[in-house]
Amino acid sequence: MNYENKLEAFVNKLKESSIAENTQSLLLYGKHLRIKDFNEASFSLLFIFDKVEAQVLDGLSELIEKETDSEILPFILTMDELQKSADVYPIKFLDISQNHKVLVGSDPFDKVEVHQENLRLRCEQELRNMALRLRFNFVKKGGDLGHVRMETRKTIYPLMNNLEVIIMLKKEKIVTNYDEIISLISSDLNINLDSVKTLMKWNQNEVNLNDEAFLELFHKYRGTLNELIHLIDSH
Repeated sequence: MNYENKLEAFVNKLKESSIAENTQSLLLYGKHLRIKDFNEASFSLLFIFDKVEAQVLDGLSELIEKETDSEILPFILTMDELQKSADVYPIKFLDISQNHKVLVGSDPFDKVEVHQENLRLRCEQELRNMALRLRFNFVKKGGDLGHVRMETRKTIYPLMNNLEVIIMLKKEKIVTNYDEIISLISSDLNINLDSVKTLMKWNQNEVNLNDEAFLELFHKYRGTLNELIHLIDSH
């Protein structure tokens, strides 16, 4: 069973469940819509409920626990929370608003606006946090390079979301394809993203990195983050 069939099976179970009437919308977002040929059965799903009451959480938890062949990563909100949180999580909501597929109900982002004035500050905050966490985890590794690898993996897709924001702010255009994002920033904004491209291939198991190669790439990646921070800080 491919990922589309697994996702459809979960959606059908949701529609037949006790929480179906409370479900306003269900959206797929993330890697399946961003990465060509991404076929893992791990789904980032945005659930919009009328109310997030105990029985709703219990019902959803029961559904997710029964998914033994796939992983459901739920983002759970009411419509009111979605509208009022757009200024708090502008990058996450921009990412979802530009890259999603409605599986149940209506599109909630027809009623939500992400303001650009919130994006620049949040982008700089996230990039600086990434850079600081990488330093912290490297110094605290205690000889455990595996931990540094794991923490580096965690930054890759959040970084891509922030690169999308940089293009929007600097070039006043929306680009959602990862390859196009990297190409545009490299060519038009003159920042070398080779370290990011290699990390993405490594993260998708397309290349292997021994410890020496990983450490060299890790420090190049930190340098790239510093360049991006300077770029967004100067906007």
